Amino acid sequence: MNLTTIAKATVHEAEMIPMKACTFKLTKSNNSSDEESLINRKLPKELLLRVFSFLDVISLCRSAQVSKYWHMLALDGINWQRIDLFSFQRDVEGSVVEGIAKRCGGFLKTLSLKGCQCVGDAAMKSFALHCANIEDLNLSGCKRITDRY
Repeated sequence: MNLTTIAKATVHEAEMIPMKACTFKLTKSNNSSDEESLINRKLPKELLLRVFSFLDVISLCRSAQVSKYWHMLALDGINWQRIDLFSFQRDVEGSVVEGIAKRCGGFLKTLSLKGCQCVGDAAMKSFALHCANIEDLNLSGCKRITDRY
């Protein structure tokens, strides 16, 4: 028996099975606040933050869109200690780095801008003002950065 014969037999058998009508009623829960969702009630904030700490930049940004509570967790500074923007090198502009510096400056320890060719001196000036705790900074391939400042 070949695959085509099996597929035809399966379709034929499915046509002979009587189906019951199914109806579903969707109801809105009275407890619709973010804090009332099951995962938020069962897991402590510290554990959720630990889970978020393993997410990459894209996943953190997507998680921040789930709910107000997850937005707060995803944007917590502890999750933004190490940022590697190499995967986005063509898309990263100076304003992105300035935003990261302002939002994450107190927590940021490692930043890789390797290959980010649109990042310039203004972004680095903002970075220098806000990121006093930086321990590792990779600027290789950032062609617009000069030694003017």
